[in-house]
Amino acid sequence: MKEKCRIQIEKSAFVMGCVDETGTLRGHSIQTEGSRGKNKAVLPQIFLQMSDRKYGNKTTIIQGVCFIGRNPSLHAGDIRVVEAVDTPCLRHLKDVVVFPSKGDRSLPSILSGGDLDGDEYFVIWDSTLVPKIWNSPPMHSTPVTPQDLERGVEVDDLRNFAVKYMKNDCLGFVAVAHLAHADALGLNHPICLQLAKLHSQAVDYLKTGVPAEWNRARYQPSKWPHFMQRNSCTYPSHKALGKLYNRVAEENFDYVPSCEDEFDSRITQRFDFTDEILASARNLKQQYDVAVRRLLKQFRVATEFELYSGWAMSKPAVGSDYKLQEDLGQQFDTVKQRFREMCIQEAGIAGGSKLEELVAAIYKVTEDEAKDFLAEAEAEGEALEYSPKAMPLISFPWIFHWVLVKIAMGHSYQPSKTSLAAATRPTPMATAAPPQQEDHTSQGIDTPFVEEPRRSIEVPKEAVKVDGEADLIDFDAIRTEPATTRCNTPEESTEYTPSRSAVSSRIEGIESKVNQLLRLYEDSDGD
Repeated sequence: MKEKCRIQIEKSAFVMGCVDETGTLRGHSIQTEGSRGKNKAVLPQIFLQMSDRKYGNKTTIIQGVCFIGRNPSLHAGDIRVVEAVDTPCLRHLKDVVVFPSKGDRSLPSILSGGDLDGDEYFVIWDSTLVPKIWNSPPMHSTPVTPQDLERGVEVDDLRNFAVKYMKNDCLGFVAVAHLAHADALGLNHPICLQLAKLHSQAVDYLKTGVPAEWNRARYQPSKWPHFMQRNSCTYPSHKALGKLYNRVAEENFDYVPSCEDEFDSRITQRFDFTDEILASARNLKQQYDVAVRRLLKQFRVATEFELYSGWAMSKPAVGSDYKLQEDLGQQFDTVKQRFREMCIQEAGIAGGSKLEELVAAIYKVTEDEAKDFLAEAEAEGEALEYSPKAMPLISFPWIFHWVLVKIAMGHSYQPSKTSLAAATRPTPMATAAPPQQEDHTSQGIDTPFVEEPRRSIEVPKEAVKVDGEADLIDFDAIRTEPATTRCNTPEESTEYTPSRSAVSSRIEGIESKVNQLLRLYEDSDGD
């Protein structure tokens, strides 16, 4: 939780909403708002039938008192206590929450201004978590009338609104201020109620064109609860979030990279490498190392492990942790895909033994660099504790880890039956002699995975030259790979689902810079 993880609740669901077309569910009644009673007979009704998580053909119909809401919920009335019932005429609906079509007010609209055009709602039927007050009055706000130009929208209108939006968007300020004030003053304090209305206006700013009026002098908190992790003006919070924060134990994970891990002889001894292919492998690795070290410096990441796994240990100077991990993964995906294409082009074909030999040569070059580094350190009498900046990079061959698995497994490799965990290292006696080379001249590289399309813009290959560090531009790419851990043997790697080549356009690069400026602007009033 300290790093924004989510708490799983067993008796809960996060589902899309739809309407009861049969008109059988009881709707909301304004007469119950604000009452202290707990009469289940007057609660709004919902229908929820959930599929079993283990056995998809089995379902469970939720019944009884539960509560429902939508993210974000800032007003006390945004969370509604309802009754889940079994309605035979609605049993054909599964894994959706069915809202009543009756009542004096739409139930979804009470839930943080929700609707039924794709909004998702959480439903919790754990009796220990049901709010003590069942009928908190919902937030009543006057709808903002969108601006009407009385003419067609022109490019200048879009440009002017984009500038206006960047100047007046205060959604982040409102949300942070509400969280701090709600802990200190309570949800029903006038300041929190006003901030809840401002938050609703700020969310709808893009649709209405009318900004929320942020008054920093009035709404900026003077002190912060300790769980918000501010550098100054903090106080210990004794409410729910503060107690949860204190109960979460922090685990210090200090990863120290090492060059002492053994490389797999099944790969390094598979081919008789020529000087030409080793020179080609060194050249490719040199360019790859330049690109990776540039990313390490750009994102202020200390180790190659963090880059390859997609998880940075350090906090970003600008923006959120989530944004850092997302950008880090996208940028490294682009580098990996670019060098895959370069290696395939260098091999001359899109598969076969030529590519296998090149990947094995890159693996061999990586091993040689690691051994040279260790030998040099030992000759100088240094202890085997090195700065990550001084150590050679070892991740390059692993952008083709499925090829390494095939090389290591040899004749036993079967794409349809092979998982990376099955590529076990043989006994020392079995590796004493180099394995016989298998004839792959007529075979392609069997890749046991399925291509997934990228959502980013495709750019012709001629526009993606990699001649040096200046050409390694940080284009955005959509991350579709699962995070993997740096390792030196195929059996330690995780499975990989690759995707087609994608390099974003310069326009997306500009958009990324604009977003960075926006984050700087939003964070300027944080402390």
